[in-house]
Amino acid sequence: MNLFYYFFLLPMYTAVLVQSLPIHGLSYRGIREWFGLTGANDATIDITNAFLSSQSTRVTDANWTNGSGIRRLVWRWRVAKSSAGFPEVQVQVRGRQRASIQLASTIPPPAGRSRASTVKGPREFIKGGGSKKWGEAGGVATGMDSSFWRNDLKYALIVARSSKA
Repeated sequence: MNLFYYFFLLPMYTAVLVQSLPIHGLSYRGIREWFGLTGANDATIDITNAFLSSQSTRVTDANWTNGSGIRRLVWRWRVAKSSAGFPEVQVQVRGRQRASIQLASTIPPPAGRSRASTVKGPREFIKGGGSKKWGEAGGVATGMDSSFWRNDLKYALIVARSSKA
């Protein structure tokens, strides 16, 4: 009887169970995310305080800040005020990884509205510098460089792991 269970009933139950799983939209990557085997693929960092407290007007003079929140991606960023008063941000990636970077500006809602509006700048793709070296620093700007200045703007840096650079 035990052989009957091992060789006939157990494979039958397994086949029924596997056939009842939903297969729509499940790829290898989807299954890994479903079971929580991957880390976050992007990070959003509020850089408003660093931007407002920045004393340097050239981004190359600013200090680097280590980035975090993306699994298997070592990166750092720095921010400075441009001569026009808008943020200039540089991001570097270490190793053989690649990333996409984007700067977003959030304008608070005017009186009577419930939602803030967000303007995103162009997306830039950067790559690391090889084995254990830092890659070239990629710079991003807001999509609002030609608009008027406001004191209540919030700035966020969006960094995501990418497959192209």
